[in-house]
Amino acid sequence: MANPKAGPQRSDWQRNHERLLATAAALVARDGAQVSLEEIAREAGVGSATLHRHFASRQALLEEVFRDEVECLHRRAGELAAGDPRTGLVTWLEELTTAAANTRGLPASLAAG
Repeated sequence: MANPKAGPQRSDWQRNHERLLATAAALVARDGAQVSLEEIAREAGVGSATLHRHFASRQALLEEVFRDEVECLHRRAGELAAGDPRTGLVTWLEELTTAAANTRGLPASLAAG
């Protein structure tokens, strides 16, 4: 969801968006995909209305959290491919395992949504 305003609000909007995503990712890792949106907003230090301006629905927020995790894994695969193949594969599989644990319940929740 893009911010319709340009200028100084844009940096605040981006900062809030990133804070909401990081908080949502941390809380999903801790509590699973059913974490409350109100808790995400509170932990991110924003109001519920701000969360809803950034994400039209729970599904939209969780999709972006999951997409960011997958993009990070994809990026890391490229970085690790440049080095020793065995070490790179082992490192990537460890990171994949961590990502799977941190997003527990998220793929099923997204599929059900």
